[in-house]
Amino acid sequence: MIAVMRASRHRNAAAFVTALGCAVLVFASTAAGLPQGRVYEMVSPLYKAGAPVEQPGRADYDVASGGEAVVFASLGALAGVESDAGGLQYLARRGAGGWTTSAAGIIPSVEGKVNEGEMYSSNLTESMSRASFAPNYYSSEEATTQAFYLHDLLEPQSPFVLASPLLKTLSGGHFGVGLMAASEGFAHVVLDDAPDYPQDHLVPEDTMEDGAYALYELSGTSGSTPMLRLVGVNNQHKVIDPDCDVSLGGVGSAFHALSREGSEIFFSTNINPSAQLECDVSSGRSPSNPDELFVRINGSRTLEVSKPEGKLECGEPKPGETEACTGANRATVRFQGASESGSRAFFTTTGRLVGEDTDSSNDLYMAVIEHEALERLVMVSHDANAGEAAEVQGVLRIGDDGSHIYYVAHGLLAGANTEGVSPAKGADNLYAYDTTSGHTAFVADLCSGPDESGETLDAHCGANLNPQQGKQGGLRPVNDSELWLTNGGEGEAQVNGCEAREAGCEAGRFLVFSTYAQLTPDDTDTARDVYEYDFQTGRLARVSIGEDGHDDNGNNDAFDASITPVEFNLAEVERQQEMNTRAVSDNGSTIVFTTSESLSPQAVDGVSNVYEWHDGKVGLISSGLSPEPGEDPVIDPSGRDIFFRTAAGLVPQDTDGLRDIYDARIGGGFPEPPAPQAPCSADSCQGPLSVPPQVPTLGSLSQAANGNLAPPSPSAAATKSKRKAGAGRKTKKKSKRKKRKATARGTKVGRANRSGGGRRR
Repeated sequence: MIAVMRASRHRNAAAFVTALGCAVLVFASTAAGLPQGRVYEMVSPLYKAGAPVEQPGRADYDVASGGEAVVFASLGALAGVESDAGGLQYLARRGAGGWTTSAAGIIPSVEGKVNEGEMYSSNLTESMSRASFAPNYYSSEEATTQAFYLHDLLEPQSPFVLASPLLKTLSGGHFGVGLMAASEGFAHVVLDDAPDYPQDHLVPEDTMEDGAYALYELSGTSGSTPMLRLVGVNNQHKVIDPDCDVSLGGVGSAFHALSREGSEIFFSTNINPSAQLECDVSSGRSPSNPDELFVRINGSRTLEVSKPEGKLECGEPKPGETEACTGANRATVRFQGASESGSRAFFTTTGRLVGEDTDSSNDLYMAVIEHEALERLVMVSHDANAGEAAEVQGVLRIGDDGSHIYYVAHGLLAGANTEGVSPAKGADNLYAYDTTSGHTAFVADLCSGPDESGETLDAHCGANLNPQQGKQGGLRPVNDSELWLTNGGEGEAQVNGCEAREAGCEAGRFLVFSTYAQLTPDDTDTARDVYEYDFQTGRLARVSIGEDGHDDNGNNDAFDASITPVEFNLAEVERQQEMNTRAVSDNGSTIVFTTSESLSPQAVDGVSNVYEWHDGKVGLISSGLSPEPGEDPVIDPSGRDIFFRTAAGLVPQDTDGLRDIYDARIGGGFPEPPAPQAPCSADSCQGPLSVPPQVPTLGSLSQAANGNLAPPSPSAAATKSKRKAGAGRKTKKKSKRKKRKATARGTKVGRANRSGGGRRR
């Protein structure tokens, strides 16, 4: 059966939908005024079983590094797949004829295996799933074993391959191992576990006390003999502190805590086992048992990264000694991130680790690791004025290759920027540091609330008040501190990568961030704006400007502009590679952001829209005139593809009013399909009797392109009420000791619900 639908309400539209067997072809659309010749392509399927492209508790989707595939969630049973687990993951892949959707995240329900979470490779060609063996997902019986499976997403019908031993405890049954991080290709995987009783440990050498988190490395997943090894151990393979949690990376940040190739695993733990249960996890006020930073290399060697000059390695005592170090003369260390190669690690501490550090204020350090050894420690936050303290407040971002790091400090660490503004003592001074040359540059002063931004408060933060939408009285204090008070974990600050491998690309050369501070002369409003900083030239540019100067060039006090916040508090592949948050292209020339301000004549105030900044010019990407917002933009590394989510129908046949994923693609569109045949009559309508009729299914869904279409106008379909689905996955939680929960669990970001392995559970 062939069904043909025409969309005559759209001028110049000869669009139609064809359902033939298991294929559905949907045209792309070119909207008038899309910048750089971009074309809308509808990525998610036309028919979604009445459910939007989203799942309660999951606001994001993942984009492949090449822009050719997208993973998304839906409560709808798409591609002929149903689930009782509160929603499924689907994979949309772009081909010559359009986008095709298939199920991505379900293990066939054989012998009671239940899929509990997925992690994807950066190019969306492989996935790793965690499964438990139980009668069904909602069974009251505890799972007896857990295991991890690899799946080839290029062949959706291929089998799931066992990538781990069956994870059994010393006593047999177990449930709750978390999937924390994976290297490229899943050759190395990091797991965590916090059993309540010694008999529930996964390996005999795990001597962690009841309820304390241990880390494991699973290696050799693609071979016949995968190995499971404990991570938080010294070079005698003994747990460093059995009473205290072992954190991947540190409290608040896991940025490249597992190197891209998987040979280095950075972890934090306490170092004084004699101070029982005195675990310092966040405050830095436990001098008897501080948190320190380590790296486990190739599963065989442990280095203390935060080791002061001249001190012994923790866990490597001299002959006859039982401990190499205690909390004496040490201070808590906070991991901020590492380079993806694992050769550089960054952390902050009030401890004096090198001779030039002469004060007890918070400082930023870089550890250089080469040939399985700590080569040197570098004090990044060096104040040229003798006796002056840097007073580092936090880190905004680190380049993937570790060549650039951006941080905030109250000290005077550099001269004036290109705008002629100098850092002020006590202000929230944003600095950039080149780890190769050792050069520090002053970027700008930021805002952190009343009386907290030093001498620059009045000059750069307005009156420290801003109109607040949706609330009467309408004033709020401005605050940029979320940019740096998350220990590198999350915030609206991003840097460019070099995934596209363009000639001359420098990872971290461009910093893109949202701020209330008025950093350039053209910024005259008190709302938050998006800026880009170029380390090479020192140029600061306001990104959230008006198209050809529209709306007073974007100077409207009522509306903030934002980029998607990063999420490095967990170490999933998609977060580490920014597959769900990327806002800047590798060459820094294209940035995507959202605002409810009308920055284009084609947009109205009060509705969130997606915009593109390209080489100093702004263009509208989403609808602009629709009451349905455009949100969650993600750009691919090359800048060719801008993905976003909206319920506005941007192609004529999208009339269901449900949220979809679209791609505004440079040079997009597909070959136009052949015109439909004229209606048959009489006996010509009858085909050979031996050919069975084709029944339309949703086994796969794709779309094709068609010419220039005018942007759709608001319609009743675009304002349909959205389906609200509340089904969620059942999460099993293990009880912990009250004392440990008071100290560790309350401050470890994201670890309270890791039984599903990060975001996907």
